[in-house]
Amino acid sequence: MILATAAGGFLAYTNKSETPDASAMASGAECSAPGFHFADVLAENEQRYRAKAVRGDKSPPAGLGQSPADAVTAKTDPTQRFDAKEFTNGAAPWLCVALFASFFLGLGMLTLFKMCAHTMVWTVVYVKVGVMASLAVAFLAMGSLVPGIVFTLLTGTCCAFPKS
Repeated sequence: MILATAAGGFLAYTNKSETPDASAMASGAECSAPGFHFADVLAENEQRYRAKAVRGDKSPPAGLGQSPADAVTAKTDPTQRFDAKEFTNGAAPWLCVALFASFFLGLGMLTLFKMCAHTMVWTVVYVKVGVMASLAVAFLAMGSLVPGIVFTLLTGTCCAFPKS
């Protein structure tokens, strides 16, 4: 597992400089990737915003990564960047579901442990390996090479030590 983590770290930092160029960060050029041409997106956004300005459209402009439907509900006040209460209200239901699910998952694992400890341990191991393999396939399908390789190595490392 240590070898897989070290290999993933090595792949993540191959051909990368430690500090990005300040002028490239200010212009957005640092955000360009082989599959994403940031300068072209900026030019398209500028044309769209200028066309709205000429029409006199008063709807708020969509930010990067927002759909027009999201832009209508987005806060446009630059002085209020983060609302902790809104975040808490949005996160509370998910936290409750996670706590509820983890409680019953733990209860189920304890019940299985009482019935047959050997089966419970290997069930957990197989589920973890299956999740890592699924993540590896998903990352590779999305084109994320580094996490895909890391999870492939982790899956292979776990499968290299068979049940004894």
